[in-house]
Amino acid sequence: MKTRWMLKTICAGTLLGLVACGPDPAENNSTENNTSNNAMMNNSTAGNNMTSGNTGSNSTTPTNSTTPTNSTTPTNSTTPANATTPMNNMSPSLDEALDEYGKLIGAAACRTAYECPEQDPFFALQFNRFGSREECEAGAGEIFGVTVGLSQIELAVEEGRIAYNADLAEACLSKAQMAIANADPCEALSALDDEEIEECEQVFAGQGVEGSPCVDSQECGDGFFCENESDTMCYGACAPDPGGVECGAQVCDEDTQYCTDDDMCAAHKAQGEACLGDDECGSFESDAYCDFTSPSEPDGFDGTCGTLGTKAAGEDCEFNDECADGLTCSGETDTCEASTSITFNAMGELCLLEESGPLCEPGLVCADITINMAEGRLEGTCQPPKTMGSPCYFDFECAIDAICVGDSLETMTQGTCGPRLADGEACENGLQCQSSNCEFDAEDEGTCASNMVCMIPE
Repeated sequence: MKTRWMLKTICAGTLLGLVACGPDPAENNSTENNTSNNAMMNNSTAGNNMTSGNTGSNSTTPTNSTTPTNSTTPTNSTTPANATTPMNNMSPSLDEALDEYGKLIGAAACRTAYECPEQDPFFALQFNRFGSREECEAGAGEIFGVTVGLSQIELAVEEGRIAYNADLAEACLSKAQMAIANADPCEALSALDDEEIEECEQVFAGQGVEGSPCVDSQECGDGFFCENESDTMCYGACAPDPGGVECGAQVCDEDTQYCTDDDMCAAHKAQGEACLGDDECGSFESDAYCDFTSPSEPDGFDGTCGTLGTKAAGEDCEFNDECADGLTCSGETDTCEASTSITFNAMGELCLLEESGPLCEPGLVCADITINMAEGRLEGTCQPPKTMGSPCYFDFECAIDAICVGDSLETMTQGTCGPRLADGEACENGLQCQSSNCEFDAEDEGTCASNMVCMIPE
C-alpha cells in the first residue's frame, strides 16, 4: 500500500494558520506553487524530514530544507506537548495556544494510528513506538518536531510582525478539539483543516506593509507576501502579492496556466501530453497530475498528464490515489490491485515486514526480526517497544525516544536501542535526532542540527 497521505506524516492542514505543509505530491508540486501566505514554516513540516511511509528500514525522504546561514539562533526551548488550554472561560495566552496546538496535532495523528492503523500501516508503525495511545498523545508533538518549530511565530508575535487574537484562538481550539473527536478516526488529521473552521483562519494577522521586514508571508498584511530573493539571508520584505504565479516579468493564472522554464505563461496541458511536473497539467486544487509511470517517450524522463483515481487493475502506479475506487497501489508489483484487509496481530504473534502483513496491534512493535530464507521474508513477533540497551535491527523496534545503534541487516549484526542523536551526528531522518531535525546536503547526506529561529536585525 502506497499513499501520498503517508508522505505528510503529521501535517494537518493549517490549524491556527501555523503550519503550511506545502503542496501534496498528489497535486502540483512546483516551486511556484510552494509558497503560502500563511506558511509559518515552509521548511518544517511536522515531523521534520521524516516521512511516515518509509519507516520500514530506518529511511525517510529528506525535504532538502536548508537552515538560514545568518541572523539565526538555535531553538533551545520546546513547547510541552501535554499542556492544555485552561477550560475556565479564559482566553488562552499565546504560549497556551501554541501548546494546545501541538497537542491537537499529536492527538489527531495518534487517533488515526491507534484507531485506524489500516489507513497507513507504516505510519502506525512509528506511532506504535510510544507503547500506548496515552503516551502517544502526550509526546507526539515534541517527538515529531511540531512544538519545536513554533518558536518562529512566537517571536514574530513578540516583535509585532503578527497580531494574535486570543478570543479567536479559544474558539478555534475548542472547535478543532471537537472536530477531532467527531471525525472518522481515519480522517482525524483532515478534520484540522482550518478552511473548515473560520476562527482558525483569523487567529493570526500579519501586520507588514510593503517594505516591512518578514520571515514568512504570514507576517505580511492582506495583499502582500514575503519576498526573499537572497541565498544567504533568512528574511526578506513584504511585497504586493501578484495574485498568481510569478513567472519572470509575468504573472500566470494558476487555475489555467503554468510557468515554463523560459519564464513564459502557458496553458495547462491536456491529458496524455508530455509533462515534467504536476503544475504543467493542472492547478494545485485539481485532480490533474504528471504520471511518470507512463513516459511520453521510451526511456524518457518525462511523464504524461493524467487524472487521479482513474487507473484500472493491473495498470502501473506509484501511489494509491492514482487507482480507481476499491484499488490500491501495490508496493510489490507497482500496479493497481484490489484492496485487501490487513491483519493486526496480538502480543507474541507473528508479524511480517510486508505491506500485506500481518502487522501488530496498536501499541506493539514488530521486533526480534529474523530472515526466513525459505519464505524469503523478514519476520518477527509482536511485543512492546524495546527499552534502552535491548538488541535490535531497526529503529521501529525501539521505544520512540530511542534509535537502533550499530545494526547491520546486511551482515546480520544486531545493534542496541540507544539515545537519539545529538547535533552534528549523521542521520537518516528527523526521528533519529534529539532536535527532530535532520538536514540534508547536496549529496543527500543527513546531519542532526538544531532548529533555527530567524532573527531580524533592528
